[in-house]
Amino acid sequence: MSERREDLIRERRLLTERLADIDRELEGLRSAPLPPPTLPATSRADPRAEEEALLAQYQPEPGKIQTRTQLGCALYVLLALALLALGAGALYLHTRAAQGR
Repeated sequence: MSERREDLIRERRLLTERLADIDRELEGLRSAPLPPPTLPATSRADPRAEEEALLAQYQPEPGKIQTRTQLGCALYVLLALALLALGAGALYLHTRAAQGR
């Protein structure tokens, strides 16, 4: 138990020294003048054109939208038919088992 205590004391001493170093560094930075902020150079000639370019970059092609919509509808129809067939099969098996065959 005393070894653990010694380790904790040593760790606290190291942390205290590190905090003192940080305090000294902060004091040095406080005395130095801050550089003026620099703003990125942007051309704001036509903000509407920038917006249009950004929208055009992410807008999908109209033909692609129609194809994906048709594919999605076909998948939903196939899923509905599969569920209908599964339900009909389950009903058939249930009535057959109820009749004792």
